[in-house]
Amino acid sequence: MLQRLISIRTAVALLAITFAIGFFTDRHSEHVSRQQAQTRVALEQLLRLAQARGNSVTSAVLDRDELLAASYKSLAQQLASTLDEAKALTAGMSLSGEMATLVAESERLRATETMMLEQVQYGRWDIARKRVSSSEYQLQKKLYEINTDTTVGALQIELGQTQRKTERINALMTALRVAALALLLLVGVRHARRLQHEITQQVQLREQLAQSNLQLEAKVTERTAELHQALELRAQDAARRLAWEQEKRLEATSFLDMLLHELKNPLATIRLAAHTLIAGRAEAAQDKQRVSTIDDAVSNIDDILERTRMVGRLEHGLTVNQPAAHDLAGLLREWIAKRDSATRARLAVVSPPSLPATIDPLIVRTVFDNLIDNALAYSPAGSRVDLQLDGDEGAAARQLRFQVRNAPGTAGVPDPDKVFSKYYRAAGAQARSGAGLGLFLVRSLARLCGGDVQHRCDGQHIVFEATIPC
Repeated sequence: MLQRLISIRTAVALLAITFAIGFFTDRHSEHVSRQQAQTRVALEQLLRLAQARGNSVTSAVLDRDELLAASYKSLAQQLASTLDEAKALTAGMSLSGEMATLVAESERLRATETMMLEQVQYGRWDIARKRVSSSEYQLQKKLYEINTDTTVGALQIELGQTQRKTERINALMTALRVAALALLLLVGVRHARRLQHEITQQVQLREQLAQSNLQLEAKVTERTAELHQALELRAQDAARRLAWEQEKRLEATSFLDMLLHELKNPLATIRLAAHTLIAGRAEAAQDKQRVSTIDDAVSNIDDILERTRMVGRLEHGLTVNQPAAHDLAGLLREWIAKRDSATRARLAVVSPPSLPATIDPLIVRTVFDNLIDNALAYSPAGSRVDLQLDGDEGAAARQLRFQVRNAPGTAGVPDPDKVFSKYYRAAGAQARSGAGLGLFLVRSLARLCGGDVQHRCDGQHIVFEATIPC
């Protein structure tokens, strides 16, 4: 395509250059023709005036015609003007030197004839007649006439040659114009044929592309239908798997509930038997200690089983937040009242007398139970545990804020990145019974209600703070 465009542009450029040269050549030819015409007119007038001037002097002197003598001056001026014009017109010609010589001879002849006419003015006709008839004047006049004829003839020949040269140049430029037009026409025809061929190819390509698009659309439609069918099959399979998994989860939860129930019954029996032994043998201090140890172990097992059950129900989506109107301060006092005197002595509570809120009491009791038990279990024996309960009015919605603060015990400070992880227990806490589910359960329940639990350590104390919208 680029080569074809270059060919067309080259042809157009050649045509433009040819016409431009032809235009300037035509202008030059017109100028030369006008100059030649003016030169021919001037030369013809020169011959006529030269002959008229010579005849007027001779006739005026020989015929003693004063009027004819008086007209000489006008003829001489016209001849001089014509000579100057002819000299200017032939300045660029090869015979311009001969023309200058002819002008000089004309001036000399005019001076001689002027002297004769001066004699006529004074009435000296005889003297004037002698000078006109003298061989010297006749020779000078004859030489001037010969030089005039020769110069004019040579100039006319040169003008003819120049005209023929101009005509040949014009013919050549005409031929060049015709050739340039023919070249442009030829290139245009070739370009039109190639363009038609390309258009035909483009039409064929478009038809092939349209056919390919139809085939592709058919394949896409077919493949889309296959994918939809496959997706439907997968969706059905996923639904069956989900239903099966939910069924298995329900079965596992039911089994866990049944297992916990079956374990709690023997544990309750063991606890009842231990209390019966204590009541029946009050005098045996060692037996009381053993029975108390049995009771604590049973309580720990019971707590672990209960937390395991709650975590299982929570993970299976069976735990639901069921808020109701309750007094949070009253719930906390009830929880503390159920603990023994030694435990109550360690708790320092900061709480308003009443804190009405709409909240799930089971979730709140579970949060209280696990956070306080965790602080009591992992703080130094007999150390104080600070509890603070209030309602945060500064948030977008009213929130319960429950804070537990204790000194770190032998278990040390928990890892802040793992403290709420499932089954996490600090390295120093392995000596105590537990499953590492308490803090995980607290945060999961708080987030179920739209709240959260945060942990921080200020160097001397470990702080857990739960916030739950109420």
